[in-house]
Amino acid sequence: MSISSIIDAGASFRERCKRSKKIRDFMKHDLRITIPPLTKEQRQMVDEVWKGIHVDDFWFAFFNLFNEEGKDWTPLYFPSNLYYSILDMKYNDYRGAITIEDKNFNSLFFYDVKQPITVLRNMGGTFMDENYERISLDEMHKRLSPDCSYVAKPSIGSGGGRCVRVYTAGETKKFEEFVKYVDSFKNCVVQKFATQHEQIASIYSESINTIRMTTFFHNGEAKELSTVIRMGAGGNRIDNATAGGCFVGVDKTGQLKNVAYNDYGERFDCHPSTGVPFKGHYIPNFDQLVHLAESLHNRLVNFSKLISWDFAIDAEGDPILIEKNMSWAGLSFHQQCNGPIFGDMTQEIIAEVFDKKARLLSKLL
Repeated sequence: MSISSIIDAGASFRERCKRSKKIRDFMKHDLRITIPPLTKEQRQMVDEVWKGIHVDDFWFAFFNLFNEEGKDWTPLYFPSNLYYSILDMKYNDYRGAITIEDKNFNSLFFYDVKQPITVLRNMGGTFMDENYERISLDEMHKRLSPDCSYVAKPSIGSGGGRCVRVYTAGETKKFEEFVKYVDSFKNCVVQKFATQHEQIASIYSESINTIRMTTFFHNGEAKELSTVIRMGAGGNRIDNATAGGCFVGVDKTGQLKNVAYNDYGERFDCHPSTGVPFKGHYIPNFDQLVHLAESLHNRLVNFSKLISWDFAIDAEGDPILIEKNMSWAGLSFHQQCNGPIFGDMTQEIIAEVFDKKARLLSKLL
């Protein structure tokens, strides 16, 4: 084994440990609900499906709390720590994804898809316009107006809404602060705040409520696995659950499910800020959205077999691509809202992912 191979193996193992620890720490320390232990019968069901793989009872006890509509208790939920530290790193080039996920590249990869209007970019410390032409700092300032609404976010690594800033038209006292914030970022993108369809805005209008859809390229084709819609709350302009928002499942026809949750495991029968029930709402043109996500996945299959897409739906009902997430994308909200992420394919995926090495790793993670 060469020195470079040993170094790569060490780096990969450290990344796996970091991922497993991060999700374990969050799930076990930040939840606001009580997780019951498994019964003897439930433990036997888990052993039957996951035989030879070290799994923590916690994940099955947790996800089955959200198993509604009279469904039977199931051992098919994927443990989050193994999903991120083993499965995600098998199906995604986690190093290459860092570059491909750069939001400033979305205009190139998806030139033929509706996206928020880009006002300017910062790439490696250089300001550019929407067409990647260099502009000066003065020109950058001229492109921003206190009469327009914008969202500024890091083009690399803004997961969970980290460092995202929204400026609302007319809030002139905050405009200078927003411009300084844009000045301070080495890699960022500034876009006009998108509009959204009234069907979605009617639930909560302060944030752009994004549809998170996960597609999986398997057996030669990309298919939609699970879809949720995320919404802000409490006046927040950002919809991420980590920023206080909630999420609700979307069924295969585009209808919203009746119950939403937040990152802490709390349940909501209606939106926590507006009181609007989720039942009866739907994603306009959902079939079109599914087809778009599945077809776009084909462009990136060399880097990722498992992609989470964020879309908005504009006033005309057309999908707007917000961003793509090719590694370390959310799992919990999918399994809370929609059941086991791989459904009936779970045992097939377990057999494919957990070779001898992965089974050993499961005991260390």
